[in-house]
Order: sequence, then structure tokens, then C-alpha cells
Amino acid sequence: MKRGRQVVAWGVALLATLGLAALSRATWRAHPEPSGAFRLTWSARPEQIETCRRLSEAELAERPVHMRQEVMCEGAAATYRLQVWLGEHQVDDEVLRGGGLRSDRPIYVLRDYPAPPGTYRLRVEMRRVESVAEDTTGAAADTGMSLDRGVREAEERRRRRLEAVPAELSLDETVVLGVRRVALVTWDTETRRLRVVK
Repeated sequence: MKRGRQVVAWGVALLATLGLAALSRATWRAHPEPSGAFRLTWSARPEQIETCRRLSEAELAERPVHMRQEVMCEGAAATYRLQVWLGEHQVDDEVLRGGGLRSDRPIYVLRDYPAPPGTYRLRVEMRRVESVAEDTTGAAADTGMSLDRGVREAEERRRRRLEAVPAELSLDETVVLGVRRVALVTWDTETRRLRVVK
């Protein structure tokens, strides 16, 4: 009886192995349709929109010496409106926010727009929703904490602005989409522009 079970078990194992080997040679298409897709994929940090004001002498006197800054800024992360057109048809229109509780983490864009093979005029626009007022605080001036603290703070703001998504990104390009091909739209951090990778 025990020997009979072993023969049956070996037979089942052999049939399973042969079946698996036969299935591994079968052709399979992930996308049986001939259509391709336009894919938007990038991530970038949103710009920090700050409102700055110069503190009065009375306000500075109320603060401990190590916390005295002449210029105080409050702000939030910017939001961006993404719009996408294929030819004359708008296929997307939404507002993007950064991740995290305060929305100050990177914005992740990952969108697919299926389309049959052909030639398309692809337009992508991403614009900051909030308007930004000019800084009239003189934040680059010395704040008194150290000889060049104001200069350092202004430099830090400028660096953050350069790392953030520009206020406006746009792409308007004619793209030939092949059978089962993907045209990738991404943000080039070096040139600070949207570009198509085929």
C-alpha cells in the first residue's frame, strides 16, 4: 500500500513538472491590444510659499536672545494644476499636492493615457495655483544674529526655490506612438523642463 502511494506521488510530480515546462514555452502577451500609451512620470518638491514680515523692536524684545530673528516667515507648500491634452481632447485636469501631513513632501506624478497607434499633438501643463507676492522684507539684510545670517537665509530660500518645481511647466510636442509602445513624459531636473522619452 505504501509503495502504491509513492508511485502515485511520483507520477503526479512528474506530470506537474511536464505541465509547467509546457506552459513556460507558451506565448503570452501582457497587452493583446495594439494600443500604446502616454505615461507621465516624475517627482519633485513643491515650492514653499512664504509670507514674511519684519518684526518690531517690541516683538524682538519679547523673544529669548537665541530666537531673535528680524524677519519671520510663515508659509505652506504650493499646489499645482496638471492639465493634459491628446490632440484636441483634454484627458486630465486635476490639482496636485505634495505628500505628507503638511503637503511639503515631493509630488509624485504617475499617469497612463492609453491611445491607439498614430501621430498625436501632446500638450502637458503644470502650473502653480497660488500667486506669490514680491518679498519686501529685505530678508537678505543682516538680522543681527551673526554677520551674515540674513545673507545665509536668503541663499537658503533661493536654493529651496531652485530645487522646487517651477511655477510653470509646459510641453507641446508632436509624438508618433507605435504599436504597444509607451511615450514617457518626465521632468528633467538639469534643464528644468518636461521632455518626451521614446
